[in-house]
Amino acid sequence: MSHALFIQKCENVIVYVKEKITSVTLIDCKKVGVQLTSVVSSVDVTNCSNIDIHVSGALPSAMLGSSSSINLVLLDAE
Repeated sequence: MSHALFIQKCENVIVYVKEKITSVTLIDCKKVGVQLTSVVSSVDVTNCSNIDIHVSGALPSAMLGSSSSINLVLLDAE
């Protein structure tokens, strides 16, 4: 498995990923929601605003740079 999600310059979007994914990157986004099952590596958010990220499984690392109003919700998978 080596699936990565790259989202750039999106606005008013909701993304659902039901399978385990290696990494997620968001760059220059506004009002984006991302719902993930499990992440193997990391979630990176750069130059974004009003981002909601929900992870129902594992998330080893999250990097947030030059961004505002980021909501990172970690849900218990059990």
